[in-house]
Amino acid sequence: MSTTDNADSRTFPRVTDSSKVKSTVVVTSGTSMEIASGLATNISGGGICFRTEDPYKLGTMLALELELPGMPVAVIALARVVWVQESPSKAEPERPWELGCEFHWVGWDSNVAQARIADYIRKKLG
Repeated sequence: MSTTDNADSRTFPRVTDSSKVKSTVVVTSGTSMEIASGLATNISGGGICFRTEDPYKLGTMLALELELPGMPVAVIALARVVWVQESPSKAEPERPWELGCEFHWVGWDSNVAQARIADYIRKKLG
């Protein structure tokens, strides 16, 4: 079941749902990249909140692969970590951190992936 977050300060409607997330730190030098898995707790047209095993630093740029229910392919996004906190849920001890990330880019060379996220949110809000 999904719910909406009607916070007055939200620019985009936000839906609460569990979706798999793979995150990779975007590095500007060196060849190593850190890859982690996570579980989204909510998503909007402007960003995502997900639980993960790593407490990324504020400002870290992440390449995300989002597996949204009902979507035939994963959605790819570039996002910046804007807040980090210990997860209030102790149900997943392997993912003790929650990250709030702001989307900077979604999809490939078109707006198809952004439209997929918008359609997904519209259906959930419907």
